[in-house]
Amino acid sequence: MVESKAHLNMASMRLSKQLSWFLESRINLRMPGGGLGSQLVDVLRIVGSETTLPVMHIQHGSFDTHDDQPWRHARLLKDLGDNLAAFRFNLKSMGLWDQVVVMTYSEFGRRAAENGAEGTDHGTVSTRFVMGGRVKPSLYGEYPSLTELTNGDLRFNMDYRALYHAMSDYWMGDRSSD
Repeated sequence: MVESKAHLNMASMRLSKQLSWFLESRINLRMPGGGLGSQLVDVLRIVGSETTLPVMHIQHGSFDTHDDQPWRHARLLKDLGDNLAAFRFNLKSMGLWDQVVVMTYSEFGRRAAENGAEGTDHGTVSTRFVMGGRVKPSLYGEYPSLTELTNGDLRFNMDYRALYHAMSDYWMGDRSSD
């Protein structure tokens, strides 16, 4: 236990030293305010400092919109879009856009029908966004039917694990399944 704590402290000090030369002031475009923007600044600092971290995870608000979805969802998507646009701009100006891929995910989808509180309840289908300099722009999968539901839920036509597998294979170089 003591040895692992010492390793963690040493790694933390090494990371802090590496990040100290890539200060927030070196980021060309200020990120929008809020929690998502500050997390993306941290990611930009890590990427800019050439610290090797193959995967970074950040969180954004709560899309768990059981009520008041029309205004909450629009605000959340605008915040996400503004932050990802600024993140992309910064990565491009740093010359690193082709070396980074961004993928969104959610722990659950939403139902097709609105509930009585102007929201939607947990469902089976969700959306993923993937962006990066080497990502081919396209719609992958098919739009789910709004009329062929299973117990009120949309039917997914692409298993989320297939996307994770593709990211592992093609982005992170895991060709073990070839």
